[in-house]
Amino acid sequence: MDDYRFLADRPVEEYHKSDIGFLACVILLCGLGLFALFFCSQNLAQRMFGNPFYFVKRQLICIAIGLGGFFLFASLRMSVIRKMLPFIVIGAFILCLLTFVPGISIERNGARRWLRMPFSFTLQPSEFVKFAVVLFLANLFDKQERVVDPGEKSVLPSVIGLSLFSFLVFLQKDFSTCVFIFAVGLVMFFESGAKLTWFPPALLLIIPLCILMVMQEPYRIERIIAFLRPEDGMHTYNYQSIAAKRAISSGGFWGSGIGSGLVWINSIPEVQADYIFAGWTEAMGLFGVIVYFVLLGMFAWRG
Repeated sequence: MDDYRFLADRPVEEYHKSDIGFLACVILLCGLGLFALFFCSQNLAQRMFGNPFYFVKRQLICIAIGLGGFFLFASLRMSVIRKMLPFIVIGAFILCLLTFVPGISIERNGARRWLRMPFSFTLQPSEFVKFAVVLFLANLFDKQERVVDPGEKSVLPSVIGLSLFSFLVFLQKDFSTCVFIFAVGLVMFFESGAKLTWFPPALLLIIPLCILMVMQEPYRIERIIAFLRPEDGMHTYNYQSIAAKRAISSGGFWGSGIGSGLVWINSIPEVQADYIFAGWTEAMGLFGVIVYFVLLGMFAWRG
């Protein structure tokens, strides 16, 4: 136990020097998210499940699991994490493949992104892919950094791994997460100082491929049209965006308040999910937006 380290490469007696500011941002963002989730989803939860705290309870369980994982990995040495990495990467890969197995996976709106879990819970493998890809690339870049002979350095394993996971997520019809994972990977390439001679030629393949991916699904085309022509489709494909804009604009500086702020919130489909920011802005106004972005900025800075 003498060499036990709570944080990677730090003895336990130095734990008090950990970044309290970062931990505070994490806790405050979790609390803010739960608060926003409650007043945005309480009416829907009451109507669908007879419990206004239905979504909040599920989110609390997810937060507990996430914080548990956070403290678990914070307590491990980097050498232990490296040994676990193959299992993490292979596990994420297998979970992605399971989304294509009928009976195990759940299909919603034509997309298979979730797996059935006990107690009516669902699991989205792409969330594990985000974690696995970051560890996978960081490990490869670190190994490349230690290679003395430039001729032995290769970015091919990194490119293949990133492309494979991005493609698997795309096959789940989760285009936004696919783009996010690939973008994070590219940022890591730039930050690592790895050779980028492969990138310009790859653009000749990536750009047409992205266009093909967008053209493959009508709803993706509709989203682009909605972005370019927001006044169109007020009662069809652009209804959510227009309702969200109305909710945001009605918030003003101080917001409409938690109670009265539910007027526009209730008109936004899936407000407890993708459009929760609109509900938060209507209720808390520009002031609430500033608070949120300050916390988010501190999280990014300290992280």
